[in-house]
This record gives sequence, C-alpha cells and structure tokens, in this order.
Amino acid sequence: MPGTDRTAATVQVRVLGALVLVVDGEERPFPPGRPGRLLADLLLARGRVVSVSQLAEDVWGDEPPEDARAALHTTVARVRRGLAPAGSLVSWRSPGYLLDTRRVRVDSEQFLDLTQRAREQQDPTATVARFDEALALWRGPAWGELARDLALGEARRLEDARLAAREDRAAALLDAGRWAEATGDLRVLVAEQPLRERAVALLMRVLHRSGDVGEALAAYAAHRDLLADELGLDPAPELSALHQQVLRRDVPGERAARPGGPEDRDASPADSRGAAPPDATGPRLHGRETHLAALRAMLAQHRCVSVVGPGGVGKTSVARSLTGVSPSAWWVDLASVQTPEGVVPAVARAMQVEVYPGGTLRDSLCHRFATASGLLVLDNCEHLLGAAADLVADLLEAGTGVAVLATSRERLGVPEEHVFPLPPLQLPSRSDAPEGPAVALFLERATAVAPELVPDPDTLATVGGLVRALDGLPLAIELAAGRVGTLTLPDLADRLGDRLDLLRSTTHRPSSRGNARHLTLTSTIEWSYALLDVEDARVFRHLSVFAGGFDLSAAEAVLGPAAADRVADLVERSLLSRPGASGRGSYRMLETLRAFARSRLTAEESTALSRAHAGWAAGLAERLAAGLRGRDEARWCADVDLSLPDLAAAVRWSTTSGEPSYGARIVTALHQWAYYRLRADVLAWSLDVVAVDSAEARTPGAYAAASEHAWMAGRPDDAASYGEQALDAAGGREVPEAVPGLLVLVDTALAVGDLDRARACAEQAYRLCAPAGLWLEAATAACGAVLAGAFAGRAREEDVRTAEEAARRADNPTLTALTRYCVGEALTESDPERALGLFVDALSIAETVGNRLVAGVSLTAETALRSRSGSLEAATLARARRTLSHWLAQAGSVNLLVTCLRNTLPLLDRLGAHAAVVELAAATIEGTPTRPSYGAEAERMQQALDRAREALGDGGFERARAAGAARSVAAAGHRALEELATLEERL
Repeated sequence: MPGTDRTAATVQVRVLGALVLVVDGEERPFPPGRPGRLLADLLLARGRVVSVSQLAEDVWGDEPPEDARAALHTTVARVRRGLAPAGSLVSWRSPGYLLDTRRVRVDSEQFLDLTQRAREQQDPTATVARFDEALALWRGPAWGELARDLALGEARRLEDARLAAREDRAAALLDAGRWAEATGDLRVLVAEQPLRERAVALLMRVLHRSGDVGEALAAYAAHRDLLADELGLDPAPELSALHQQVLRRDVPGERAARPGGPEDRDASPADSRGAAPPDATGPRLHGRETHLAALRAMLAQHRCVSVVGPGGVGKTSVARSLTGVSPSAWWVDLASVQTPEGVVPAVARAMQVEVYPGGTLRDSLCHRFATASGLLVLDNCEHLLGAAADLVADLLEAGTGVAVLATSRERLGVPEEHVFPLPPLQLPSRSDAPEGPAVALFLERATAVAPELVPDPDTLATVGGLVRALDGLPLAIELAAGRVGTLTLPDLADRLGDRLDLLRSTTHRPSSRGNARHLTLTSTIEWSYALLDVEDARVFRHLSVFAGGFDLSAAEAVLGPAAADRVADLVERSLLSRPGASGRGSYRMLETLRAFARSRLTAEESTALSRAHAGWAAGLAERLAAGLRGRDEARWCADVDLSLPDLAAAVRWSTTSGEPSYGARIVTALHQWAYYRLRADVLAWSLDVVAVDSAEARTPGAYAAASEHAWMAGRPDDAASYGEQALDAAGGREVPEAVPGLLVLVDTALAVGDLDRARACAEQAYRLCAPAGLWLEAATAACGAVLAGAFAGRAREEDVRTAEEAARRADNPTLTALTRYCVGEALTESDPERALGLFVDALSIAETVGNRLVAGVSLTAETALRSRSGSLEAATLARARRTLSHWLAQAGSVNLLVTCLRNTLPLLDRLGAHAAVVELAAATIEGTPTRPSYGAEAERMQQALDRAREALGDGGFERARAAGAARSVAAAGHRALEELATLEERL
C-alpha cells in the first residue's frame, strides 16, 4: 500500500495455546502447513540464522525436496506474504534465513518476564496478582500442534515454567493467609501432576496449617505410593522430613489449626474470640472437614453417593472439593439444563462423548462407562430427578470403573445409591463470644463488603444470634452478610426478626417451645428479595429470562438501558455470580434463584420478556454469523459456543409461542456454523421451526438448515426435498434469496452422483452471489463446481481459478480450507503430490477454526490418496485409523462416514484383507441404500470386490458379504478399525 512504512510494522505471536499472529494490531491465523513450520523454526531460533539444510529438515522432515534452496525460497515468500506488511522481518543471511526479533513480541516471553517480576514482589497479595496476570496469557497447550515435534523442547520448557508459576502462586496464597484458595489450587495441581514434589509439599503444608492433618498425611501417602509404582523410587528426603514434621504436628513456622475451626494465627486466646481471619478459609467450606472425610470414605466403598440437603446448604461446594479424589473427574452442572432431554447431552459433553452414527448418545455414554475409570459429578439434579436417575442407573450397569457423586435436594432413588445428608453449618453456643464455622463464614463475607467491621464482643454476640436464626444455611448466611454496610448489624437483626415467620419452613411445625426455626432457601431468597428496592427487584425478576451467562450489553438489550446499573447491586447481594476481574464480564444467576425469580413474574411480564429475549437472541445470532464470515472466525466460534444455551431457549420459545420468525432467524444465521462443525443437534432446531404452520417459519434459510441436517444423517432424498422447499420459499431459483437452497442442493446432488445437477445449482448460485459481492457464498458455490468436475473425472482449470479467486476475496479461514480441499480433489490424478499438500494445508487451517467437516473430508482425501498410491507402512495404516476415528466420533455424520469407509477399501485391498473388503462394502451398501457409490470410488470398490471374489471363492465371498450386510455402518467402521490395527502390527 503506498505510504505504508513497512519497516515499522510489528508482529505479536501468541504461542501459549493455538498459534495466532497479530500484525500491526490485526489478528490472523498462524500460517498453516510448511510456511507455519518455517516461521516457527525461525521464531525458535530467537534471531539466529537457521541454515538451509536445517530448515529443509525441519520443514519437510523425511521427505526433503530435490532443490531445497528453491523450495525454501517459495516457502519464505509465502511466509512474507502472511506477515505483510511486516514481511521484511524474514531475511536471507548466509547460510540461511533469520527472523528479526526486535519487532516481534512473543507471549511466552511476556509470561516469563511477568513470572520473574512476580517472584521479585515483597507483598504476597501483589505476587498473586502478578502470577494471575502471567497465567492468564495461557489459552491452551503451548505451541499447539507443533509441540508434537518441531517445538517439543520449547513447549516442555514453557509447560515446566507454567507449573512452577502455579506452585509459586499457591505458595504466595499460603503466605497471604488465603488457605482455601491455595488448597483448591494445589489439589488440582497435584491431581494433574502427582509426581511434582514441591506441589505435594505445599499441599501438605496448607492442609496441616488449616488443621486437616489426616489429609496432609494422605497426600504424602498417595505421592509415595505412586512414586514407588511408576518409578521405583522413594520420596525426596525433604518431603520425608516434612512428613515426619506433620506427624509430630511440628512443622517449622506453622501451627495446625484447632479441629473444627480455622487457625487463630496471631491472636491470643484472650482476644481472639474464636473468630477466623476473613481469608482463612473459603466460603461455604467452613467446618466441613468431618463431612468431607466421611464422603471420601463413602466414595471409596460405594459407586453412587448422593449429597442431599436443602438449597443453599453448600452441596455444590462440598462436591467440587471432592473431585480431587479421582485422577479423572468429570463435572456436569445440570443447573442450566432445562428439560429432561438435556441430561444425556450435558453428561456427554462433559465426558467428551459423541454419538456413534447409527446409535444413540445414551448408548455411546454407556460404552464409555464400560472402559472408563474416575468420578462423575452430577450437580443440581433436583429439577431433573427422573432423567438423572434413569441415566445413572444405566451407566452404573454399563461399567464398574466410574463412581457417581450427585447433589440434589432429594435422593435419586437408584438401587446402588448411598445417601449423605449434608447438614447446615455447626451453630455457635449461646455465649457472649460465639465461635464456629457459621460465625466465621458470616464474618468473612461481611468484612468483604464492609472492611471496617470489627469482631468485638458485641459484634460477635449479634452475629451469633443472626446465624442461629438462619439455622446455619451457608447461602442464607451469605445473603444476610452481604447486606452489612447497607444495614447495620442491629438493623439487620431487627429486620430478620420481623421476618422469622417468613423464614420458617412451611414443611415443619414449630417446636413446643416456639424457638426452633427450620429455614428453606426459598424463604431465605424471599427475605433477600423483599429487601430489594422496586427497581432492583424488577431487574432481578427479569434477568431470569437468560438461560446461560449474560453480559451488561445483553441485560440492557433485553431489559432496557437502566438494567446495567442494577446488575452490580444484585452481584453484591449474591443474587448474581461475580464476573471476574478482567475481560468482558459474564454474569449468571443460580438456577434456584432463577426459578424463584421466574415464579414472581406475571404472565404478561413473562411473555414480554421472552419476546424481548428472543429478539435479542436473533440479533445476536445474526451478529455472530456476520463475524464468522471474516478472518477472525475462530474467536466468533468461541462466542457461538458460549451463546448456545440462550439461542436454544429462544428457538424453543419461538416455536411454541406462535412467533416463529425469531427461531427462523436464529437457525438461518447459525446453519453454516453448525454444518461445518457437524453439530447435528443445532441443525435439528430447524426441524421444529419449519414444522410450524406459518410463512414466517418456512424461510429459505430454515429449510436449508433442515436440508443440511438430513444430508448429514445420510438421508439424501429428505435433504433434496428440503432444498426444493427452500427454493419455493425464496420464490424461485433466479432471486438472491434462492442461494441457501441452491447450495444445499449442490451437496445433495454430489452425495448421490447427480453431477450435472450439482454443477447447474453451483453455477446458478455463483451467478447470483458474485455480482453482489457475496464472496463467501460465491466461493462455496465455486467449490461445488470444482467437486462436480473432479468427481466426474474431468476437472476444469477454469473452475479452479474461479474458486481460488472467490476464496481470496472471501478472506475467511473456512473458505480457504474448503477451496484447498476441493482443488486437491481436482488434482488427485494429474498432480497427486500437490494434491497431498493441499489436503494437509486444508486440514491444518480447518482445525484452527474448529471446522470438523472440512478437516474430516481433507483427512479422508489425504488418507485415501496415500492408501492408493503410497507405501504400505505402519504410518499409512495409522493415518487411516485416525481418519476412521474422526468420523466415528462425529454425531449424526453418517453420510461422510460412508465416504470414509469406501475410501478405506483400496488400502484393505492392497493389504490382501479380502474378507474385510467384502464385509465393509456390504455394510455401506446395505446400510445406506439411498447413498450410492459412483465414479472413481465405485470403480475402485468394484475392482477390490472382484479381486476378493477371486481370492475367497464364491462361498467365502458370500459368507463375508452376509456378515457385513448384518452390520450397521458404525459397527462396520469399528470392525475396520480393528482390522487396520491388526494389519499394522503385522507390518
């Protein structure tokens, strides 16, 4: 660009997670493929020259180019283009290339600098803050996929530095007296890295200091046993010495806390009054040591334990503290699940289980349980008791390696269940100086909002009366303590006294003495709600419309511009979760609070709110769709994931309220995101939308989404029908509104081999999009034309040029990846080496934006090409197994699984696995009769079957065919995986 100072451009590289470039403030994906490896090599050299021979080895591995210098020159040119306008940072200096690091900032260096500065701080609180700043830079494993080989050493160095920073942060928390936070962090760290001696030592120290000596000794024993089993070693002498000190209750500089209460560190018995320092223990875990020990013992003996108790008693906090008892723990918060049908998907997401095509998600979960070991925590089951109980019963029957811990207001009722009733906190005695966990919790929360509060004898006496009146319920105590500062303690006690009838449980009669009060969370919330002013109460009720997290702009959009000012008030009253200290704040209302707030809505309020929420959700979906069109696609994908609960709720309300236009807008906006991520569950929303008898629902975009759902499920006839209905809804195929319908018809035609129709629809869509500058859709259409030619065996260079130009104009990672895959398909016969390179590039780019569809088809095409013409070695079979595993893990992707299986046949044929060839072919033919094989794929399959018949004879051939025809497509895929693994072992 004229006038641009190319010498002043700066580059930021983010390597603490997925690799990202920021050039002059503009974020862009890290170069994929060989350019990315070359740039990484230069980054790792830190300004040093890397020779041509070293670069060639690092970039091409075992298959170096014939002319390394020329190949590197081309690759360097691609790197420079990717860095523009900072491309001059890469320069030649004999005997190779270097990267001028003076204008390159790498977040890993920033992390190391921040950790060094944190260690130089004198104040423990400042140390923690600086470590938090450093650790916040991490977004995932360092160096992404390059950590497997090229950046392996650097990634390990950074991971070691990160673990050391976490240990140092925990030590600073310990020095700052924030024991509960240090305990939680160290439990997680030790569970992840059980052989790190310093983490174990720190955990032992904090447990000893907080009075849990038994747990400190258990931490040492677990480390000692693991060290012996895995390495045959004994603990370090320093750790053994600490163990002896804990046994003697004589850790230098530390004194164990009194059983049943927090440590009184510096105060004398005369002036302490038994009150805990505000940061001594975490909220809702005061006085729970005995309960935690009992629950650990139950989990060691029984496979299903339910923690039951009234709302607000601390079930979730207790359960969360127990996740460290298992090296593998899965946490499922059912609070945001609104229907029984959502229980199974929620558990599957937590355990990263996806449905096998041809099966159900419940079957897949049971299959996972059959081989897994660990702890599954189901939190907040009470509103979904039946569905949770049914699933737990099935899972326990499926396998014996996983224990289930549930929290609920009542038992699940499954046969293997053991119930642990969690009581309220221990109440103080009626003395002038009450002490104990309930008082400690109140003081901790009260001093957080009113630091000037002094726990003198009068204050402690008043607090003792308050927590006794609240029956020791942690949430009730927190709600009351949150009002300190707004009300004085005496005023708070008076107002609570006026509401004792309100706070008394309706399920229990008062005792004969008239002073026993049994609180429920509902009454506690009712009391807190009554203390709100009119506007805060209105905002509290209305925020219940959100199904998931929300930020201030969302609250303003749905509730009005005054809502944001009230959100902070509700956070301070513990009626909303706190958003954290950085980034865009996301607030959330506990499900119990949300249910209470919704119960206070009038019918008119509920309808008006739901309509406003649906309108906001539709607008949000359209903004997300617009963001997904650009080069910053990955960030927008993350926003879609976070928004799904509210988008789903809006679609449900829209389709059941007689106002389906909102649902149609949402599925139209999201269908491309869901299509490329293979999210059949999100595409299925469209089926409910188009089922509504209304023109507002039956839009071209909604029908297109329904078509993609059917196409993915392997129902091409239904997919084509929905596609035609999309054209009808648009008013014909000559108008711009027809583009969604035309594009899905391209896919359905390609699936069944109607290549002339596929080309006609693609060309028509391109003619409608290109003049209007809709380059994303134009590139998609052009790719359809390229595939039609490739699959017909007559790829056109003109189609390729058109697709590449449209993708360049679209400037979107998904379309870049899709185009490279399609061009690769066009070159598989004429230039297989270039085709392989394009497939690898497409896979790499698609993975950066979570595009499972393009990643999968690129992997399939690459594997198929290597299987037909590459060397028969273990790596080839491993690649084929990876490809099969990818498709078997995708929910609802029957169509592309069949394509993958048929492309596996030539490899099995070359390996002489003739019976496996016949079985696999028969399964795909019988399992998907409407999904025929055609073109080169069909020819290769027939040739393999002919050779199999000759090798097996007619009898053997028919037996294999019958065995395969009896299998589902998914079962055939798993059988092929087993066969490939066996064949790999024989190579």
